Amino acid sequence: MRVFFLCIVFLSFLTISCKVKSEGFKECDIETLMNKKKYSRIGTYKVSIPDSITRDEQITQLAFHCIYIQAIPKVIYDEFGLWSRTLQIENHKDPILIWDSVNIEGIAKNITLISGYHLHRKKPVTDIIILDKHGKDLLKETSNQRTSLISYFGKLLRESKINNNDFFIKYDNSFPKASN
Repeated sequence: MRVFFLCIVFLSFLTISCKVKSEGFKECDIETLMNKKKYSRIGTYKVSIPDSITRDEQITQLAFHCIYIQAIPKVIYDEFGLWSRTLQIENHKDPILIWDSVNIEGIAKNITLISGYHLHRKKPVTDIIILDKHGKDLLKETSNQRTSLISYFGKLLRESKINNNDFFIKYDNSFPKASN
């Protein structure tokens, strides 16, 4: 319940122009992460949230500047199946998709994946927040899983099957207003 509350508050602040403090764009070794052009670059950004919500003062958001806007939600769906729940934020056309109790073999167990997408300067950006079962940020710089998780999702994007339409069919049927 605490993680769900955290997600609602975080995404509400984000959508209604909360104070988003960019940690600065962090380049990754794109040559290593990318052998096909599935995304042009990645960055991590710190998002400020109230202390009363979580012990972490800021949550890290991993953003992939992609060739199609729903890239991360699609690869998560392809890998882990249907999302557990959604979050619809006022004045935001597209829902936020949340996968609970996800296990990534050899990297992390019982984690929550929160994914969305938006346009930034008319270019698609898809992002993900990854929390452990206690609502702790697994993408923060001091996290032991950070590098493995970034590499894991980069690899999923590189290897994604764009022609697999299962996600888009399910998404469009679940959220007809968002897909228009």
